[in-house]
Amino acid sequence: MSGNADAPDGAAHEELSYEALVKLHSSHQEASKRYLPLLYGNSEALPALQLSDTEMTDVAVVSLCDAMKANTACTDIDLSRNYISTEGCRALGAMLMLNTSLKVLKLGGNHVGDEGALLLLSALEANRTLTSIDLGATRLVSKSLQAAVAIAVQLNMRPLSLKKTLLDIRADNLTLIDLSRQVEFRDLGANQEDVIDDWCACRLAEALSGCTSAEILRVCYQQIGDEGATALAQMLHKNQRLDTIDLFGNNVSEVGVAALREAIAFNNSITVLNVGSNSASDDACRALECALVLNRQPLFLKKYLPKLHDNDPEVCCLELDEHHSCRHYDDVSARLLRDAICHNTHITSLNLSNNKITAVGARFLADALRTNKGLRMLNLNHNLVGSEGAQHLADALKVNASLMALKLSNNDVDDDGGERLAKALEGNPSLTQLDLSFNPKIKEAGHHFVRACQKTRQLKELALKGTSVSKAVLRQVNGTKAVASEPPALRAVIAGLHLEDPTMRTVDLSGVQDEFRLADPSCSVLGTIVGESQILTSLNLSNNSITNKGMRYLMEGLMDNRHVMKSLNLSGNVALDYETARMFTTILALHRGLTELDLSNCSLLDAGGKLLYDFFKAQETNCTLTQLDVSGNKMSPDLETSILSLVESHKGLLCMKRTLVDVLEHRYPAGRLVLDRVQDVTDPDIPERLINNAPRVLSLVLEPTDRYNFLSFRGNKITDDGVGYFVELLRRNAHFTGIDLRDNPLTDSGVAQLVECVKKYPRVTDVAISQSRTVSAAALDRLRYVQQYNQQPGSLKALLQRIESNEPGYDLVDCAQLDPGNRVDDAQLRYITQSLLRNGGIRTLNLAHNHVTNQGAKELAEALKECPGLTSLSLQNNVIDGAEVGRVYAELLMDNPQKRQLCRLDLAHNELDDRAAEHLLKALEVNDTVTELNFTGNPVSASTLFALECAAKLNCELEVKRILPHVRDNAAHVTAIDLSGRNANDVTVYTTCKALERNTHVTSLNLSNNKGITDASLVNHLSPLLGNNMVPITTLLLEGVGATDVGACAVIKALETNTHLNVLSFADTPLGPGQPVAETAKRAFAVNTTFLSLVLQNTGLPEDMIQTLHSKNLNAQPLLRESLPLLEANDAVLTTLDLSGSGYHTNTTCHLLAQKLYHNSTLTELNLSKSLEIDDKGAGFLAGCLHQNITLRVLSFSSCAIGDTGATSLASALQVNRALTSLDLANNQVGNDGCQGFIRTLRADIYGNDHVKFLDLQNNQSIREDLNTELAIQLLLNRELAVKYDLEKVRVNDIAALDYSGTSFGDEALGLLLKELEANTSVKSMNAAHCHLTPDAGDSLARYLEGNTTLTELDIRGNSIGVAGSALVKALQMNATLLRLDVAENDCTSYDVDRVVHLVELNHFPRALKRAILCSLDKDPTQTSIAISSSAAPGSEAGVAPLNDAGVALLSETLKTDIGALHIDLSWNSITCEGVMSLCSMFKINHSIETLNLSHNDLDDTAAVRLAEILAEHKSVASVCLSHNRVGTEGAAALALALERNYEIKTLELHGNDVPEDLLQTVDLLQNLNHKAKAFCTLLQKVAMRRTDAVEVNLGGWLGLGNYDGKSLHLISQAISMNPSVRVLDLAFCDVSDDQLPILADLITKAPHLTTLKLPNNLFGLGISALMDTLATNRTLTSLDVRDNHISLVGAKSIAAMLRENDCLRELDLSGNEMTETGIKIITEALKMNDSLEALYAEASGISKQMLLALEYALDMSYKNVDVGSKKKSIGGKGDDAADAASFRAAEQHGP
Repeated sequence: MSGNADAPDGAAHEELSYEALVKLHSSHQEASKRYLPLLYGNSEALPALQLSDTEMTDVAVVSLCDAMKANTACTDIDLSRNYISTEGCRALGAMLMLNTSLKVLKLGGNHVGDEGALLLLSALEANRTLTSIDLGATRLVSKSLQAAVAIAVQLNMRPLSLKKTLLDIRADNLTLIDLSRQVEFRDLGANQEDVIDDWCACRLAEALSGCTSAEILRVCYQQIGDEGATALAQMLHKNQRLDTIDLFGNNVSEVGVAALREAIAFNNSITVLNVGSNSASDDACRALECALVLNRQPLFLKKYLPKLHDNDPEVCCLELDEHHSCRHYDDVSARLLRDAICHNTHITSLNLSNNKITAVGARFLADALRTNKGLRMLNLNHNLVGSEGAQHLADALKVNASLMALKLSNNDVDDDGGERLAKALEGNPSLTQLDLSFNPKIKEAGHHFVRACQKTRQLKELALKGTSVSKAVLRQVNGTKAVASEPPALRAVIAGLHLEDPTMRTVDLSGVQDEFRLADPSCSVLGTIVGESQILTSLNLSNNSITNKGMRYLMEGLMDNRHVMKSLNLSGNVALDYETARMFTTILALHRGLTELDLSNCSLLDAGGKLLYDFFKAQETNCTLTQLDVSGNKMSPDLETSILSLVESHKGLLCMKRTLVDVLEHRYPAGRLVLDRVQDVTDPDIPERLINNAPRVLSLVLEPTDRYNFLSFRGNKITDDGVGYFVELLRRNAHFTGIDLRDNPLTDSGVAQLVECVKKYPRVTDVAISQSRTVSAAALDRLRYVQQYNQQPGSLKALLQRIESNEPGYDLVDCAQLDPGNRVDDAQLRYITQSLLRNGGIRTLNLAHNHVTNQGAKELAEALKECPGLTSLSLQNNVIDGAEVGRVYAELLMDNPQKRQLCRLDLAHNELDDRAAEHLLKALEVNDTVTELNFTGNPVSASTLFALECAAKLNCELEVKRILPHVRDNAAHVTAIDLSGRNANDVTVYTTCKALERNTHVTSLNLSNNKGITDASLVNHLSPLLGNNMVPITTLLLEGVGATDVGACAVIKALETNTHLNVLSFADTPLGPGQPVAETAKRAFAVNTTFLSLVLQNTGLPEDMIQTLHSKNLNAQPLLRESLPLLEANDAVLTTLDLSGSGYHTNTTCHLLAQKLYHNSTLTELNLSKSLEIDDKGAGFLAGCLHQNITLRVLSFSSCAIGDTGATSLASALQVNRALTSLDLANNQVGNDGCQGFIRTLRADIYGNDHVKFLDLQNNQSIREDLNTELAIQLLLNRELAVKYDLEKVRVNDIAALDYSGTSFGDEALGLLLKELEANTSVKSMNAAHCHLTPDAGDSLARYLEGNTTLTELDIRGNSIGVAGSALVKALQMNATLLRLDVAENDCTSYDVDRVVHLVELNHFPRALKRAILCSLDKDPTQTSIAISSSAAPGSEAGVAPLNDAGVALLSETLKTDIGALHIDLSWNSITCEGVMSLCSMFKINHSIETLNLSHNDLDDTAAVRLAEILAEHKSVASVCLSHNRVGTEGAAALALALERNYEIKTLELHGNDVPEDLLQTVDLLQNLNHKAKAFCTLLQKVAMRRTDAVEVNLGGWLGLGNYDGKSLHLISQAISMNPSVRVLDLAFCDVSDDQLPILADLITKAPHLTTLKLPNNLFGLGISALMDTLATNRTLTSLDVRDNHISLVGAKSIAAMLRENDCLRELDLSGNEMTETGIKIITEALKMNDSLEALYAEASGISKQMLLALEYALDMSYKNVDVGSKKKSIGGKGDDAADAASFRAAEQHGP
């Protein structure tokens, strides 16, 4: 044990035996006595507990943890290098949950595994104090668990709120996460335990990645930096639930903000991300906010905006009116859409209805309309556009010429917006639809729309519904839209109706002239006017061309105007037909004003006339039409006359109705209404014609609320037609209970109407009809029957109503559910019977225990002949007797037996006799449906009952019933009788046996699954039948019957004399212990030589007994019987035994064979296929013998019943057996478990058991595809042992080279190998030459090489990969590690072979070179830049070798034919002069390269000179970088000359070379000059190159007209300062402003050789002071020209100050400026102190001529050299000016 002290920390002890653990526990009990009391006593003397290397076990740790649970003094425990395992960790976890003081826990060097670590980790979730836990460098705990434990401990050193929050996040029950600090504690060091830093942010991000509940995260005023922000950004890629992240007041810079911004593109849920008060710039924050804008929009918009920007032709219609989230489209959406569609040419429809777009958004959309040329429809319904937004859209419509529909419904638009839109319509050429409905603030704008409609013709639809526009204006708008194209006459009518002209009450628009015929479009306008008009009463539209379509327009108008229109004439419109008649039947039913209608000379025909006739007949007096003309419609005269008579009748009925109403109100206020023999009443108030039509009128006059309950109309002339009106009256008035119609001329038809009425309304109980010559007694009986029906009990009536309702699913009529004590008699049965005749869905009728007599039963039988659907009838326990009822029901059963469905008839417990039973027996011989006939309880004999029962039961199996007569007749076609599961009983067996007594053709009898078959029938009927040996039955099935061993023994005993029976089955029949059965069978087998199979499975007999019986019976297995002795004798003759296909082999066969095969050494093949009786047990027998048998090679169980258990037994045997090579288990019942058993066996014997080559499991149970695949793999490996041995080494990376050359390797083996090689990192070389590989193998190799990074050599020559060569080419384009590949002799094309060689060669160079060359060869248009750098470059991938000259040569050759690459970056490589020479040869051919970067290479002066020679002529290169090379003075000078010759080079970098500073400045100047105009550059280059002939620099006008900028002026200054030869600088007309004058001032200081500066006609003014300050001290400039600028009084003061100090300036031109006389005076004063100025020009400066003369005169003679005038005309010249000057001087000298 002492050796443990030297064990390294983290190295666990070996496991101890039980005895050693007991010993250690005993010894540790003594040691624990020293510290346990101190721990329990919470002694401060024990702050740390050192228990390492003390051989502690889990039991000791439990004691220690019990003491530590309440201890608060001990903070450090060291338990390293002990024997602590999972149970100890469990105790430690329980202690950590309760302990509040322990901070350090060391557990290194114990047996802590993953389970123990999980227990500790679970405890740490509740612990708040532990800050260090050491598990040691153990392999027992996975790295992920160690990391999790470390994080859990570190969380205890972090804010408590963080740990609690992380636990809640993992529980997924948080929506708000707030870890912010208060702002006043942000910078206080005392609260550092509350700080959330980057580490904490990373933990938050990890937890939130899988969280689905959190929506808001706030971590304000913390210390999260870029690392934490980046972790949160990565979290957003996975979390699609978080809505808000608030990081206000942290330390996130631009890097973190950029990561968050990039993450938003992959997240659709985040809408708020606050990074305010961080260290990021405002620009970065604004960019983040811009990215969030899209996330606040609906996802649909985010999806389609890029497509709109790209002008995707597939996006032509955008529906943005449905929202699947809480986000709506708003003004921001409108702005985004504006930017997307302003130049889109494919979007034609934009639907933004039901959103929150305001006037601001409307302005954005209006901006889009100004530039978009393709949008046709814009829908803004139900938004917040308002009047201002409508005005923006109106302004856009003035410019837009493509929009056709604009919808602004429900947008709060007022009159201002409407007026602007109306005016916009006047000039818009395209808008055809404008929707302003439901904008109630629009009122006065209607007039503007009227004018707009008058001026524009393209507007087809203007919707103003729901606005406040008056109806009159709306009519004008509608009329104006449609009237423009109508005939003048119609326009005049419409105008008059709009103005409600009184003369327009009658309008005649008849088409009497051919040139004026109204058509359907005119009807559309006219219909609108008719619907709105309040004065039009008569309209004549005869003789026009109106069709049904036009009539529909007119009908819509008439529907709106139901009271004003009185007369309508449509005569002569020949296109009006049946459809028009149908429309008038609708309108006349609703129109209460139309009285005259003319439809003559149309095309109504009989069909239209019939519609009108039916309508007028049905409408009665509801129609107000009194005059109708339908002549000339080609209808029959009778029909026309009928229609006109109905109209005339209606006219009279209206008058009669008014009269009858008055009479009833005065004479019969309530109660009984008696109108008997009214023709005898001489009452003048009741005329005779009223009485004749009284029924018809009464039905219309009496209201449902009238309180009449009885109506008497005796002795009148009421006919059947009048009865119909009385029926209607009874229907409408719920108070009527009776009616007396005696002594009226009624017929049976009228009585039938009353019968139906009484049936429908049970409240009508008193209907009186007298019998007469026209009313039959049957009709009156029917009426009395119905009235009696209404008096029946409620329960019976409810039952009858339910029967007659034909309720779906109601098929049982049970009269036992009636009221107690109410027994159904014959009368009530009649009602039930008649109801059944009306319901075809009733299947069961139960009349048991009632009072039905013979008469009722017979009536029911007669009625049931009309109800073939009834299946069950019960008349049990009634009062039926005699034989007559039996005869009647026998006739019922024989009546149409094919359609009869009655299957159950119950006549039990009545008084029926044998004669009734005989009738029923005869009927059952014909009837096939009755399967149950209950006749018990009747006075009949037992034999009769038995005969009825047998006859009914035979109907249970109609096939047998039909066969038995044929069996009796010994028909040759009946060879089998199958009564399986047919409820057969002993009677059936008896009947069948009787039929079989003389039969010679039936060979099979199946009586299985009939529990009614008992021992009695087997002993008494079946056994004698078999024992007689007269019946040729070979197969008898008695499976699952109700017999016992008694019946079975009787049947088996019959085998002693029977020579026909071959198969007898008692399976699933409980036979008891079976000893009698076994003894009987043995005796029978000993005698019988023909019997083959006795099936006794699941009979209760012991299995060994069954096997013994089978072994005793070898009659069915002659081949087996002959083979067994040969197997036992090891006869060499028997090497193959085929027992397949017989079907008689069972598990017994396997048992017999297994006994012989234990010691047999000759049999090599055994076939037991197609033996369905062989199952798992038989397979187990043979599996047992395989443990010892060493000769059997092939074993087949195909098409047996072997399952997983048998397969597992065979798999176990294969672990021992070394001889079997082929096993066939196809078409069995093997499942996943059996297949896994074989796989485990083959896997377990990888290095020894390689004998099983073929194992067939096809067509078994649903074996998983992966298991089938794995089994096939293992079998393939057994056939390819070389691969099998190498695979294990490949899996553990223990092999570097694979060699299968010259073997039968094949495609499948290669596929397995490549699959394992995907994870391998050790194999560098593989040789598969001459291995019979096909193109499929070549494709597999190609896929492998695409992702492989380890293989460097591959030899596949001498195969047949053929067309797969192209796949290898594609793979090598992605592979960068393969350095040698031999594909010779593979039938590949020469092109593919060359490409392979070329691609492998490229793998010797950097990958970037390969990618560039491949893209160039493929003419990839996306490759415009080529960058190839080594790993020395900043930010480059490690391990990249530098590009050498050979690689440059390859690249150059490729670029000679590729003009797509524009930028080449070859920096940080090893390129020398040779490489540059290759590039130069490429530049001679390729003229598309724009940039070239060769920095950080090994280029010297020679390389620079060669490159300069090319650059001098190559006009496409604009940028060249040669920094950090070895270029010296010679190379730099050559490059400078190239810059001078080539103006296209804008950038040339030479930093980091050995180049003089002045030469670098020259190069910098030359490249800057190349950015300017060519002439400008030529001049400045001349100056910059110190040319001595550059005396005057004249740039007048070159920098003007917008070409000037400050950089150009700097270049001028720099160039002149470098050349001392320059004397004159002319910058006239160069737009020099005040900002650039300091640059010129600096130039004067740096260029002392400059003497003349010309600045006329520029833009400066106040800035002159900067130039004057410099000139005050300048001693070289002699001439300054600043004429025609903007120098004012302030500038004059600066000039004066300069003149006072300067003593060198000789000439100054100030002409054409803005100086006043005051400024001249100031300059004049300054000239008094200046001695050098010789000429001053100040003309056109706002100074009068007199002032100039005064100024010149005022100067002293010492200033005579000063010329105050202009260059063109001096003051001191000849002429009038000279005279004026002289006179002025004289006046000044002598006074005025």
